Amino acid sequence: MEITIAIGIMSFALLSLVGLASIGMQRSGDSRKLQEAASVANRILQMRRSAPEATSPGTLFDPGTFPLPPLTTSVSKTNYLTVSGALTASATSSDAIYGLAVRIAVPPANQRAIVTSKISLEIFWPPTASKPQSYRLVTEVLAP
Repeated sequence: MEITIAIGIMSFALLSLVGLASIGMQRSGDSRKLQEAASVANRILQMRRSAPEATSPGTLFDPGTFPLPPLTTSVSKTNYLTVSGALTASATSSDAIYGLAVRIAVPPANQRAIVTSKISLEIFWPPTASKPQSYRLVTEVLAP
């Protein structure tokens, strides 16, 4: 009888540990994706800061594939990105890993002495999900 009770307690404890392990693995995967999204967002933003007017700053992107437009006009749009951060055709493309909601606010030049553009980047994944996970980055950049 005592053996049966001990086996019951052990099996309950083992099932609890298996449940905790699966939750831990899921959180670890979520954390890894969040870190990747933050890295892509920061890399895109740093490249735009280094060349605010260029259509394709740096050498990582082919012409026309850089996801942030030049900081000369206000923009609000959604793009889809590959794992490297380059633009891809649509959310259903086989290489689409992230969605990127971009909002750039450039104040009129005659209203300020120092020109700054407010940039809001929201990277979300998977790009086709109805309630995706996301990482948001908002900053101001000196405009050209």
